[in-house]
Amino acid sequence: MGSMMKREWKVRAVSIGVIAVGLTSIASAGTLRVPGEFPTIQAAINAARDGDRVVVADGLYTGAGNVDLDFAGKAITVKSANGPGGCVIDCNGSAENPHRGFVFQSGETAGAVVEGFTITRGATENGAVDDRFNGGAILVTNFSSPTIRNMLLSGNSAACWGAAICCTRFSNPTILNCTIVGNASGDDGGALFAWDGSEPTVINSVLAQNTADVTGGGVTLFGGHATLINCTIADNTAPWGAGVLDTQNETTLVNCIVTGNTGNQQIWGAPFVSYSNVEGGFAGEGNIDAPPRFVDADAGNYRLMFGSACVDAGNNLAVPQEGQIDLDGQPRFRDDPNTPDTGIGTPPIVDMGAFEFGNSLPCTGGERIAKARCRMDGASHSLVVKLKGGTPGDGFAVRLGSGHTEYGTLNDRGAGTARFQSVFSDERTVDAQWGCGASDSATYVCN
Repeated sequence: MGSMMKREWKVRAVSIGVIAVGLTSIASAGTLRVPGEFPTIQAAINAARDGDRVVVADGLYTGAGNVDLDFAGKAITVKSANGPGGCVIDCNGSAENPHRGFVFQSGETAGAVVEGFTITRGATENGAVDDRFNGGAILVTNFSSPTIRNMLLSGNSAACWGAAICCTRFSNPTILNCTIVGNASGDDGGALFAWDGSEPTVINSVLAQNTADVTGGGVTLFGGHATLINCTIADNTAPWGAGVLDTQNETTLVNCIVTGNTGNQQIWGAPFVSYSNVEGGFAGEGNIDAPPRFVDADAGNYRLMFGSACVDAGNNLAVPQEGQIDLDGQPRFRDDPNTPDTGIGTPPIVDMGAFEFGNSLPCTGGERIAKARCRMDGASHSLVVKLKGGTPGDGFAVRLGSGHTEYGTLNDRGAGTARFQSVFSDERTVDAQWGCGASDSATYVCN
């Protein structure tokens, strides 16, 4: 008994020592501020130690010390103070004067975090294959696996691979809650490229309106593979694999939306696709082919409107812990009582795509059907339903008792109109549902 008590005390003493070391490590972590304490972002990174945070104030950062940023293997967090809207890294790069935002090349782990920046005008020099031609905004190479979170990557270019992000040489970054739009590759991977054993994971992100001259307007995978969860891959352009091109047939897409991409195919190759909405269809459990009903894709708003087949249609089990907050920073698993559950898991069921329906805009409390009147149009009646009192930009659906439904978006005055042709002369019910979750009903009579 005495021997057992001594053994137990030794174990407890070791545990207490580990806790003490951990607390010391936490206590020693510091915050380094730019530009308050350090003139450039790189100066703060150079001074930081593992566990430290570099916090960058709102502003425009460009020039030496604010581009081509290198963690040098440190497990630190470099983040903006208030998110990508107010903190911009302008690389001011060109083929003749190449610069990118960040390079991870020293085996960084997931503890190396970059968060909350806009990176724009990153560019590489002209050429092919070598890393200096790849990754216009961010290059991840040499067994590095950083966390890239809450970033806006737009207006970047690469001569060869990965206009926004390129992953090479067995690198496995986690790309979380990012918006990657309007980037251009001279070869492959308008938004993201991976090869040479690299395995990026992309969660709750929009990859849209990117272009590549050869393959993968959104994503290209050569000798590497990716896991994409709750991503919206839309309106990208490439001759081959307009949305995604996978040469290894080992990539996984789940709870994704792949639509509106221009080129040979939405998805080229045979990745594992499930519980996703793919334009033109794609084999796999839970997959659908239906209009996603974005609020306003032309304006870059890829949130879902009421009535989207992507609502409550995903796979709950595929959502990792870090993916339970959508791209708007709102919780996943929000049920829409007006939409049947077509996904899998214990309700509420997660939606497909980067945004959970109903999270993006608040209700004003004044949403209402202001008018529902019939008009004569030759021998038939047309019904005009006017909505008022909502939040500008919110999506809406108006459904007649007959089941006919029209969709729209509220204007800058919070008003909208739905028009129905050839309505029969009868008394019917009209129901309106706003994206924020408000609803209203009225009766109209055509006579």
